[in-house]
Amino acid sequence: MSAKVSIGGMRSRVGIEYATQTVDSFGQATESWSAPVYRWARVLPLAGDESDIRDGVTMRERISIDMRGGTSLPTTARLTYRGATYQVKSMIDTDQERSMITVIAERLL
Repeated sequence: MSAKVSIGGMRSRVGIEYATQTVDSFGQATESWSAPVYRWARVLPLAGDESDIRDGVTMRERISIDMRGGTSLPTTARLTYRGATYQVKSMIDTDQERSMITVIAERLL
């Protein structure tokens, strides 16, 4: 039995952005982001934690995003959801047929 997500459960809009490298007039490489492509998805919180660092506390939030397949997301892509930006950490072909993917993403702070 495959773990399929019902289409009715996809009620959140997630933006997908891709990084592009350009060179400015001084020869310096600069990174810019494409306009987001929006897809319907199901977003679930996975974990959140705090870690001590030298200058204070840093927070990390991970989410799981289920969406229809057909797109291969590189780890250089980033996702936007409810005003926050997330980095792609991994992608799973949920049903082994590339019709449904699950993306694990971490919030960029």
